[in-house]
Amino acid sequence: MGNQSNKSSSYSRDELVADFQSIGLKSGDHVAVSVSYGEMGNIEGGPSTVLNSLLEVLGEEGTLMMPTYSYSSEPTRLSREFVFDPDTSISYTGYITELLRLHPGSVRSRHPISSIASIGKYADYLIHGHDEHTIGLFPYFRLAKIGGKYLSIGLGDRLLAIRHTGQVLSGLYYLVPHYIATQYRKPSNEISVYYDFFPCPENLRNITPVLEKRGVLMSGRICDTGVKFGNARDIIVETARILKNNPEINLCDKPGCIWCRMVEKKLGLYSRIPNLRFYQYPFIREIVSLLNEMRVTRFNNIMYRDSWRYPRSLVSVYIYSRQLARHLIA
Repeated sequence: MGNQSNKSSSYSRDELVADFQSIGLKSGDHVAVSVSYGEMGNIEGGPSTVLNSLLEVLGEEGTLMMPTYSYSSEPTRLSREFVFDPDTSISYTGYITELLRLHPGSVRSRHPISSIASIGKYADYLIHGHDEHTIGLFPYFRLAKIGGKYLSIGLGDRLLAIRHTGQVLSGLYYLVPHYIATQYRKPSNEISVYYDFFPCPENLRNITPVLEKRGVLMSGRICDTGVKFGNARDIIVETARILKNNPEINLCDKPGCIWCRMVEKKLGLYSRIPNLRFYQYPFIREIVSLLNEMRVTRFNNIMYRDSWRYPRSLVSVYIYSRQLARHLIA
């Protein structure tokens, strides 16, 4: 069982079912699951046993949802080789998510970067309209609407995907125009480029202990690893409340982090940051700000890795010069 500490143990499907039930998962639940299979230990039958155990616990009236994210990069590093197709592109978020994508009864959304696969009672509802015209987190808000739950397995304090919903509700997610991009195939078969915002997730895990302390999240164990489990709506609402009141908790301390450095400037958070780093003092702050503005301008222009017509180095020089001139004139 999951309470055992012997990592040489081999876990059967029956033991997995018992572990899922012991943390509060039950028949008829609608749950989003993020999982690191490699942290779970030795599972008889491999990843398929984990997926089948989840489906057994949830039953015919339940719903399972998993992220099936695909390739994306900074627009400056975009490759022409990859084109997202919801019917054929593999999931980058683990073995089990790929098995769910391939499951005969599952459906997958068309979002070019943050697609999800789902199976069960509300599967069609969760993915409906989740494409290039909606935000990547859209299914998690729908999950909250139907009283769904969230389960993180083997990821420590990283509440994959759902953690960003709080950034959206708190107004932080779209504060900095820092993008990732990918190519995707439209239903018309036309290939286009999709942009999505990319807020910094580095310190977002600091919110997890706060959520546990407030009773929003519970901790447990499944096989050899720890899990976090809770009501999706409570996680989203409380994460947003924490970030609204204390946005600085989300900021990493890396000088080169575009998102965090621009957020602290836009919101005037310097007085709320303990132990200011040297790059956060007034004079250096302005230099870092200028550099980040130029980097954002550069990163958000499409420059394919394999482009021979538009060498990235020359384009970068042009963009940097244009942004510097604009800053000096202002």
